[in-house]
Amino acid sequence: MLCLARGSTKIERADATLTYNRASFRFGERALCIHLETELLMRAFIRGVVVIAAALVPSLSAVAQPGMMGGFGGGQMFDPGVSTRDLDKYAEFLSMTPEQKEAAAALLDGYQTEFDRMAKEMREATDAAREEFRDTRDFTVWDDLRPKMEAFQAKRKELEGTLLRDVKDLMTDEQAARWPELERLRRRDTTLRRGFLSGETVDVVKLVEDSALPAEAMEQVRPLLSQYEIELDRVLIERNEQYEAGMGQGMALFRQGDMAAVNELFNKAREAGAKVRDVNRRYARLIEGVIPEGQREKFSREFKERSFPRVYREGFAGRALDAAVNFKDVTEEQRSRIAEIRQSYDRDAEAINVKWSKAIEENEMTITPMEMMGGGGGPALREGRTARRELDQRTVDKLKAVLTEDQVKRLPERRERDEADGDRPMPRPRRGET
Repeated sequence: MLCLARGSTKIERADATLTYNRASFRFGERALCIHLETELLMRAFIRGVVVIAAALVPSLSAVAQPGMMGGFGGGQMFDPGVSTRDLDKYAEFLSMTPEQKEAAAALLDGYQTEFDRMAKEMREATDAAREEFRDTRDFTVWDDLRPKMEAFQAKRKELEGTLLRDVKDLMTDEQAARWPELERLRRRDTTLRRGFLSGETVDVVKLVEDSALPAEAMEQVRPLLSQYEIELDRVLIERNEQYEAGMGQGMALFRQGDMAAVNELFNKAREAGAKVRDVNRRYARLIEGVIPEGQREKFSREFKERSFPRVYREGFAGRALDAAVNFKDVTEEQRSRIAEIRQSYDRDAEAINVKWSKAIEENEMTITPMEMMGGGGGPALREGRTARRELDQRTVDKLKAVLTEDQVKRLPERRERDEADGDRPMPRPRRGET
C-alpha cells in the first residue's frame, strides 16, 4: 500500500519510508504530475527506463503524461503508430508505384479507423481512472487500470504488425528485398529516442542528411552508414528488450522492496543503452574522418549538440554576439572588439562544456535509481551549470559595454531556455519534428 499526503515529500509503505529531497508532487486537473529537477531524472521517469516511477504510481508513465512517452511506435500513446506521413516516407523509400500507394493508403485507413476506436475506449478508461483518483487519492485505481493498458498495448502492437505485413505483401520481390532495411529505419525512427544517456538518442543517418555533404563526400560516407544501420539495429534491439523487461519486472520488484533486483535491472538497461551510445559515437568519428576537412568541425559540433543539447546549444550570449556583429550601424572598431569577445567566449565556453559534459556522462553511468529519486546530480554538474551561466553573463556585459544604448536595445530578448541552469528538462521533439 502506497500513501502520499498532499504537499508531502515522503511516500510511505508498510515496510519502508522513502524520502524525496528534490521532487515535488501536485495533483492536477488531468493527472498526478511529477516535477523533477534534473533532465536525466525526467527522461528516465517518462521513458520508462527507470521503472520505479511506474511502481510508485502504477501506469503513471503510460497514463499521467501520455504525450511524453517514447514507446508505442515513438508517438503519443493515443496516436496511431503509423501515420500518413510515415507511409509516404516508406513509399518513397521503396519507390512504390501509384497503384501500390493507393492500396497501402486504403490499408492505412482501415488500420487508423480500428485504432481510433480502440484508443477512444482506452482514453475513456484512463479519464475515468483519473477522475476516481482525483476524488479518492486511492493508488489502487492504477492497479485496476493496468490490465486494460496492457491489453491495449498488445492490441496496438498486433494492429501495427498486421498493417505492415499487409503493406509488404503489396511489394514486388525487388521492393521486398529492401524490407529489412525499412524495418531498421522504422526501428530507429520509433525507438531510438527512448534512450536517456547522452549520445544514445542521436541518429547518425539523420545527422548526415542534415549536414548536406557534397556528393563526393557521400560516396565515402554511404558504406559507413550502411554498416552503422546494421550495427546500430543489433544493439538497439537488445536495448529495447532490456527496457521492456525493466518495465515488465520493475513494478513488482519495487513494490516488494527488492531494491537490489531493481538496481540490477537498471544497470542492465544502462549497459544496453551505453552500447547504442558507443555505436553512435564510433560511427560519428569514422564519418568525421572521411568528410572534407572544412566540414569536420561543424559535423563534430552538431554531434556534440545533439548528444548534450543543454551544454552545447547556442545560448543568449552567442545569439547576442551574432546579432550585434550584423547591426548595420556597427563600426569597424566595434566589429573588431565584438570579434575579440566572441573568440574569448568560444574558447572559454569550450573548456567549460568539455568539463560539464564529462560530469554529465559520469553521473549518468554511476547514478543509482534511489539517487535519481532524490534529485541526482552532484557538485560537478552544478559547477558546470554555474560556470556557463557566469561566462554568458560576463560576455553579455562586455558586449553591452562596446555597443551604444540604442544598439543594446536591439539585442535579442532572453528566452527561458537561455538560462543554463540545467534544472528544467529539455523538451524533446515531437514525432516528425527536428
